[in-house]
Amino acid sequence: MKLFQKDSIFQCIVFLFITFVVLATYHGVFFTFFQQDEWQNYGHHLLKGAGVLFDTDRGQNLLKLFFAEGRVLSEVMYLLLYGISRFSVVPIFIFSIFVQVINSYLVFILGKNISKSLFFGIIASLFFAVNSVSSQAVTWAAAVGTLPAATFLLFSLLLYVEYLEGGNTRKRNFSYFLGILSLFFKETGLFIFVLYPLLYLLWGKVKKIQDIFLVHAPLLLYGIALVLFRMYELLSAPKSAAGFVGPDSGGFILPMLYHSIVNPMISLIQMFIPPLDIYAFIPTIVRSEYRMLVGSPMFDLVGQSAVTDVVSLAGSMIVLFILGGMLLAEKNENYAKKTLTFGLLLFWLSFLPYAVLHKEFSYMSSRYYYVGAIGAAIVFGYLVDWFLCRVHFIGKSFIFGLVGIFLVHQMQSIQNDIRPQIVLANERKNYLNEIKRVHPKLENKTIFYITSDKKFLGEITYPFQNGLGYILEVQYYNTGKIPRSFLATDFLWDLGSEGFRDENGSIFGYFEHLDLIGAAVKEGKISPQIVYSYIYNSKTHTMSDISLSVREQLATLSGSLQ
Repeated sequence: MKLFQKDSIFQCIVFLFITFVVLATYHGVFFTFFQQDEWQNYGHHLLKGAGVLFDTDRGQNLLKLFFAEGRVLSEVMYLLLYGISRFSVVPIFIFSIFVQVINSYLVFILGKNISKSLFFGIIASLFFAVNSVSSQAVTWAAAVGTLPAATFLLFSLLLYVEYLEGGNTRKRNFSYFLGILSLFFKETGLFIFVLYPLLYLLWGKVKKIQDIFLVHAPLLLYGIALVLFRMYELLSAPKSAAGFVGPDSGGFILPMLYHSIVNPMISLIQMFIPPLDIYAFIPTIVRSEYRMLVGSPMFDLVGQSAVTDVVSLAGSMIVLFILGGMLLAEKNENYAKKTLTFGLLLFWLSFLPYAVLHKEFSYMSSRYYYVGAIGAAIVFGYLVDWFLCRVHFIGKSFIFGLVGIFLVHQMQSIQNDIRPQIVLANERKNYLNEIKRVHPKLENKTIFYITSDKKFLGEITYPFQNGLGYILEVQYYNTGKIPRSFLATDFLWDLGSEGFRDENGSIFGYFEHLDLIGAAVKEGKISPQIVYSYIYNSKTHTMSDISLSVREQLATLSGSLQ
């Protein structure tokens, strides 16, 4: 497979242009910080090092490893990135932007090879490069495993299409290998076990029905075994995992079938429209049609779930109606088959891996749309190309203008999502730096009481999305004063978690409510002397030491400062 062919100079220019567009869109990520799951991932990598690749504490075994459970290649990637980063997101986002450029260029090659048009490939790649709905895969450090998974999937798709065009069985077999390898980064490519046989049919390669099974035997055998193994795990689980369908969530088969059909149908129009654009006018519909919800705490929840689902479903049906009309008007049936049908199939099936997930809102988490954006990019390329072929110069100029406005709006939506993260990142980094400034050395027995003059999230007095106690464990782990079991068991990980543990004379804890410390002091479980207290001033962004006054308060409960 040649990425740079006869027109290599032009393709190099395209590659550089894509690089410029991606950097212009995503440059703000370098000024963000860990958001949530990164702390847990970092903690486990800090604790276990290369041991995370075969983590028996979390039930990992050879069978699970064989069926890509545990995302071992993503673990290798994070092992390297976290080893370099040391609480900096810069190395992670250098990697994510680099891979986003590569993936966008591969979408260009895929679109060009299918349509036989350089322009088609450019439009598809630009749509993919700046698609805001799927941008979380690039902008969230904990989600960047999606990117290399998509890279291997794209290489697999390119090789499989070349096999369909030329019949090279070595390319076909290598495409199987790369497709399966992508699953070891993330299971976003599980749908290839369905997609490739369907593409084989679409390209008219089937002479006998058994040919489908013979040609795809290695892929199908592994795929069937993998799916059966994963379904067995879900069905045999004593209770449903959070967010997954299962025995405790109204059954297994019917929800999966429903999600397989409805999720891509709803998501088709959503792939082209950022969530805030739809959510902006949804309240008007809710007020008009569901007056009983006005003033209710359910107003936004119903609007951003059920009502948005209905609006999105209607929008997707209109899109499919328009695409159907284009197919009927298309004179070159072979071209439509290898572009529009290919794009729609790829988009639709890309949601199969998420059929086991429940949705909280109409839009799923942004990273789940990343692979679907490949199919949507092919559909977008077809739409633009179809209209351009049917209008004269003035019409072409108008279409170019609309496409430009659409892509710029996508870029702005991503940047608008990144800006609040930069503000939060500055607050979070400053908050932690202030803690390290006022408390540079961790003692063998340390209870933190940290509060603030501001509530950041609900009643939480710190600017993080998970437990501050766990973050402090990660921050101070290299002092040797944090027991390994604390990180291994995710002690104080959950948002709002408070408490302490005593392990072999080592005491560590975190509280944001003084009365809880007081109760422990009163019961004689901890001494006031090991409580280190600080208050954060959100206006001056400084941390003040209030340990002496807090210890005096606690001493009245224990009788002395001990």
